[in-house]
Amino acid sequence: MVPFPLEPRRTPGTLTRSGVYFKHKGYAYLAQGLLEAVGAGDRYQGYLDAVLRLPEGWLSLYVGHFFDRPGSPVRLEARVLDQAHADMLRDPGLLGKNLAAAGFSVTDNSMLEQARSLIDLGIPFTIQFDVNADGSLSDSFAISVFFEELGVHWREAFAEDGPATRTLALLTELGIADDRQALLEKGCFSVRAPFVDDEGRPREAVMLSWPACCKMKWRAGKLMPAKWYQRVEVGIR
Repeated sequence: MVPFPLEPRRTPGTLTRSGVYFKHKGYAYLAQGLLEAVGAGDRYQGYLDAVLRLPEGWLSLYVGHFFDRPGSPVRLEARVLDQAHADMLRDPGLLGKNLAAAGFSVTDNSMLEQARSLIDLGIPFTIQFDVNADGSLSDSFAISVFFEELGVHWREAFAEDGPATRTLALLTELGIADDRQALLEKGCFSVRAPFVDDEGRPREAVMLSWPACCKMKWRAGKLMPAKWYQRVEVGIR
């Protein structure tokens, strides 16, 4: 995926160093191999402790490690399953209770209201924490909504009442996306070029780009600029 920070423009030529991500799909013990490979094997137990505190219906999906960030945090990303999502839609207070159960204590009413406004869009989502060396959670918290899990074409996602359109309207209302968000739909495309390979078989070259997900993040309870992730596929079929 290609991320697009929807934030004030950086100074030309400045970049942040990337981290590493591994999708273990609920098999959290597999995170140990990744962390050892990047020289952070001593962080595994803290990560596992955080996974074990996740509320019912939250499935640990990813482990990540960011080398240059203060404290070199380990990222824990959990998918909130459909029933747990439905429970949150019915009970506005459940998000705060679940965050407390997970060990995340940096919350206030404003942050919870902002988070619920994204959850209430009804789009499948994940929750992200950064895990400290002792297994406690840092003051960073994020929610990512996944358009591609809805199974809709990108044109439908950007329709007047489509999930991407409604998400961008919320981000703009909250002041965490600028006017560049209007260009995102133009970055979606589907290009296919049929050809016959050397063995006489019909094939096609494809270039595809569609909206994958969007992230809202808070640090110490303060809402940060949003990030947009575009899925890009190039290949031969």
